[in-house]
Amino acid sequence: MARGEGGLLRRLFELAPDGMLVTRLRDGRIVMANDACSRILGCPHSDLFARTTEEVGLWPDKDRDEFVQRARDEQVTEPREVFLDTPTGTRWVEVRDELMTLGGRAHVLAILHEITDRKAADQALRAERDHYAALVAALQDGYYVISLQGHMIDVNDRFCEMIGLSRDEALAVSTPGPWWAPEQVADIVSARRDVMRTGYAEFDWILVRSDGRRTSSHVTSAVMHDADGRVSSIVVTLRDKGVRR
Repeated sequence: MARGEGGLLRRLFELAPDGMLVTRLRDGRIVMANDACSRILGCPHSDLFARTTEEVGLWPDKDRDEFVQRARDEQVTEPREVFLDTPTGTRWVEVRDELMTLGGRAHVLAILHEITDRKAADQALRAERDHYAALVAALQDGYYVISLQGHMIDVNDRFCEMIGLSRDEALAVSTPGPWWAPEQVADIVSARRDVMRTGYAEFDWILVRSDGRRTSSHVTSAVMHDADGRVSSIVVTLRDKGVRR
């Protein structure tokens, strides 16, 4: 490699936005690191060269032999997520390891991509979904969600009780669904178009149980939006009015 090319590659290594770490394969001793690596690991750059991957929390020493063997066999290992408790705070990183030769000896190039914000967003999304599921489960009204193509997406237990079907049975049905009286189907299809146009509507329709019993229900239908503000589905809630037909 020409001297100019070597200097360029070293400059790219130093300026990379992700952490770049070169360690000895046999013991994990750090021999090269860029500034991004210092920031991610919460350690002064000059202090990194006296430490190992175990000491900075990237790889437990008890798993070292397994890692060395896998690195020799695979050359490039699958990305792994590592939680770090550093002097400057906790963070998550995705680590990619690749076997390389430096000075005639086996080394590992580790690329550290911080994913703390992504993990926090994932955690917030899970919490939001759990909250949503808890709210749906607590509803006293029947509830179901359909896609814009008319496929069932979600139901709550109360809805299943009202129509006399299991959750799996209800989700397998094509809408409008057998729980609506046949004479209302044309009105329901028309109402769905109205909801798509206005965003919200209310109706009084006849609900038919799987055993054929009929009851009056008050129906509320509204569109739901995705993260980009586009209409993604329709949510329907049903209140049993207690009037048998």
